[in-house]
Amino acid sequence: MRQGTNPHRGQDWMDEERVFQARHDLSEVHVSTDPVVRLMKARGDVLDNRIAQLWAVGRAPRVCLYALATGCQEPTHSLEWARQFVLRKGWQTGTGQAVSDRHGATDPSDTRWLVLRAPADPVRIR
Repeated sequence: MRQGTNPHRGQDWMDEERVFQARHDLSEVHVSTDPVVRLMKARGDVLDNRIAQLWAVGRAPRVCLYALATGCQEPTHSLEWARQFVLRKGWQTGTGQAVSDRHGATDPSDTRWLVLRAPADPVRIR
C-alpha cells in the first residue's frame, strides 16, 4: 500500500473521539476562563503599567475619587474608603476631586465623564 503525498487535513473520527474524551474526563478539572475576567485582568495590567510609568519619571498618579450613590444619599463612607485607598497607594487627589453618581451607570458620552478622563498634563505612552 502506498502512502499519499498530501498532508493530513482535518480530524478523523479517532481525533474527534480523543478530544471528546479529554473534554468529558471526570478525573481532571477543566476550567475555562471567563472573557469578562480576562478583560478585567487586561485593564488592570494597563493601569499597573501606566502607574509604573508615572513613578518611573518621578510623578505620583493623580486620581479623582468616584462612588456610586443610591437614592439621595451622599456616599461618604465609600468616598472615605476610596480616599484611604489613594493614601495607602501614595497617589494624589485634590480637594473637591470626588464625584458621586446618583443615577447609576450613565452614558460615557456624558460631559461630566470627559472631565474624569481628561488628564491634567497628558503623558504619551509608546
